[in-house]
Amino acid sequence: MPNVEPWLIAFREWGANPTPLDFSELYSALQQGVVNAQENPPEVIVNSRFDEVQDTLSLTEHASIPSEFIVSASFWESLDADLQEAVMEAATISRDAQVEATREANKALVDELSDRGMTIVSDVDRNSFRAGAEASWAAYEDRIGADLIEAVRTAGQD
Repeated sequence: MPNVEPWLIAFREWGANPTPLDFSELYSALQQGVVNAQENPPEVIVNSRFDEVQDTLSLTEHASIPSEFIVSASFWESLDADLQEAVMEAATISRDAQVEATREANKALVDELSDRGMTIVSDVDRNSFRAGAEASWAAYEDRIGADLIEAVRTAGQD
């Protein structure tokens, strides 16, 4: 998995022994049994042919890494209110289309992996991931702030 400390904390809490590894070494590490699993989205698994060296895919949905629409505060503040409203509307439409397209693409990719012989596990206790996520949030609360963590955690729930 990537050497990303919040992820390492969460995976340890989930009972895994995360092994940061350069992506270019992952296929051979799986093939040789140096690692017995990897953490990647379906697109990466298909394109990297990890199904050739790993027989099971667990659809844990433990992470959602969104695409962001970012503009500078000075640019945003320079826009008239009607333009800000138009940009927000376009961003919302774009977000919704991107989420739907990603879901459809992931379903097709998971089906492809299944067709290639990979066992797909979709009946996963997703609530069991909460404690690991909370441990990761707690470890970074002093650095990025409880308010920001809470805002990200609850984004899209209204």
